[in-house]
Amino acid sequence: MKNSVILASLFFSSVSFADCPDLSSSTKNCRSMTGQINGSIDQVISQEKINGETTYTITSTSPKSGETVTKTLIADGKSRREMEVDENSGITLLTVTTVRCLENSLLSHETSFIDGQFLGIMDVETSKSQNKVTSVYEGIRWGRDVDDTIVCE
Repeated sequence: MKNSVILASLFFSSVSFADCPDLSSSTKNCRSMTGQINGSIDQVISQEKINGETTYTITSTSPKSGETVTKTLIADGKSRREMEVDENSGITLLTVTTVRCLENSLLSHETSFIDGQFLGIMDVETSKSQNKVTSVYEGIRWGRDVDDTIVCE
């Protein structure tokens, strides 16, 4: 895994910018192909150009709980730091994310820390074919390998 982290770092620092893919979609059935993630979610992806950069807004909703999570990704190859502090526990989550486009894919590289301790590293490649959005996840979370594909139709 250490070699793939080094390769991913080199990859994200050396890839030239490409046109970003159209990932706009609204799907009602996102599911794990390996079963690593239980259940399904609904997902809406919108995208727009803001200050010349393609910006994706991804909103995921659990049909069971109704919980909604929205994430914004700016595909400009710059690293962005996001810090969240849990109001109840005071635990701090720091996430550093870099997002780029390559050919027909959106590539994101994310490193996370909880209270300064390494939580994980994740590479995600997202693409769309007709009305199907596919995201391939590879990395480590909570000390466990993650290798999964999420398909949304």
